[in-house]
Amino acid sequence: FAAQYPARWCPCQRFAGTWLRSVGQEPAWPMFPPPVLHVRQTSRISREEAARRPTDTDVQADEEVHAQSAALWLRQLTRGSDQGDISWLPSLISAYADWTARANGAGHEPGAEIESHLDEWNSVFFRLLARTMPVMKADQASAAVRRAIAVPDQSFFDIAECLVPALDDFYFNGLGLDLEMATRLRGLVADRIVETSGWKRECDRAELSSGLWIGPAIGGLFFNIYNSVSGARCYLLAKGIDQVEPFFPMLTRLIEVGPVPFTAMLTMNMLEVSKRPEHAPFFLSSALTWLRRQPGNSRLWVDGGLGARLANWLESVTTSGSSLRAATHPLRAQIDEGLARLVQVGIAEAHRIEHALTRDGRGLSNLKQP
Repeated sequence: FAAQYPARWCPCQRFAGTWLRSVGQEPAWPMFPPPVLHVRQTSRISREEAARRPTDTDVQADEEVHAQSAALWLRQLTRGSDQGDISWLPSLISAYADWTARANGAGHEPGAEIESHLDEWNSVFFRLLARTMPVMKADQASAAVRRAIAVPDQSFFDIAECLVPALDDFYFNGLGLDLEMATRLRGLVADRIVETSGWKRECDRAELSSGLWIGPAIGGLFFNIYNSVSGARCYLLAKGIDQVEPFFPMLTRLIEVGPVPFTAMLTMNMLEVSKRPEHAPFFLSSALTWLRRQPGNSRLWVDGGLGARLANWLESVTTSGSSLRAATHPLRAQIDEGLARLVQVGIAEAHRIEHALTRDGRGLSNLKQP
């Protein structure tokens, strides 16, 4: 590390000395020099406001952290460490939390674009931050996440893309993060994303795609990995889908005000992993929201295949959950409305299912797939 970047500051230089020879006390974590930021503001600010901004400039500092190499050091330092013994990890996170926040642009306006090349560092640091959450008190964990995401929008999107799946990993795999903490921390990220200008631009989008920066962040909140080249896929397995119901209220809030095509695709990616009748209330409320907001979007429902996916999911759960087919079922009115709206937009599968639900006795169990 030091040999490869002799002009750059490196942490291992300050670990050398008596402690490495088993003499003396363990030193504190080495402090990074202040980050040097290249910032492009996207809106005009007053001279007085500019004076209150952080003083990072494009001037080359005497010492500068090479973030990619620092990420390699951090990854090697923590690789193979025991999840059950992380008493030392909070001090590491605390030592570099302020530097990480500043390097991601903390203190700059939401529209500032930070050119800091922090992808590698963020991916390692925020997974380690998520790893410390099980040993934190709820207020401490919330404060740590609030601090992490109090950065310009573009940096926040990058952080959310790393942090949310990491939190999910520690919750869904039973690694110590409890449900209350998981829902609280995800809620903080959701609250932050709806405040961004990028989210506001997405809300009326009629295409299945999403913005380059915000798409992966939205994807994580819906348990998806997304990029503009390979698309989106749900990262939960069937066992994980069995545990997602407590997160539905937060997803419902995002669906009600978010981009219809993108949230529909992400939601169906998740629900199709394991089609469960008990998820029907969430599915129906979501489907009706999408269909009411963009009833004539044939590019979504027909060309994009979302209409058929909705109909096929409903057919699957009404086949396995026979009570859903009963005319007296509390959800029957929503089922009928959803199918009627899909029929209106031209989804043949919906017409077939609608017809089957009206038949006496046999219901859907005797249907043959087209």
